[in-house]
Amino acid sequence: MYNKAARWADAYKLAVEFLGVDQTHEMYLQKAEELEQSGRFKEAEQLYISFGEPAKAIAMYKEANRMDEMMKLVEKYHGDRVEVISLFEE
Repeated sequence: MYNKAARWADAYKLAVEFLGVDQTHEMYLQKAEELEQSGRFKEAEQLYISFGEPAKAIAMYKEANRMDEMMKLVEKYHGDRVEVISLFEE
């Protein structure tokens, strides 16, 4: 139900209750990678973040050369690194 509605955070929490953290993490990591490969970046981002992997979402945007989205996540999850990264972009 949650997966079909792309409510990834809710789906992840529910799956953890029934499958446990390790199995759920592996399953949703694969799903996030599928979404990323199909160009559904926003959904992949939400899924990566829902299971505590914002660095994977940041790397995804970097790989796709979507720097605005990447910087928004860096700012949100690694605010202390924004100035250093900005210097390398110039």
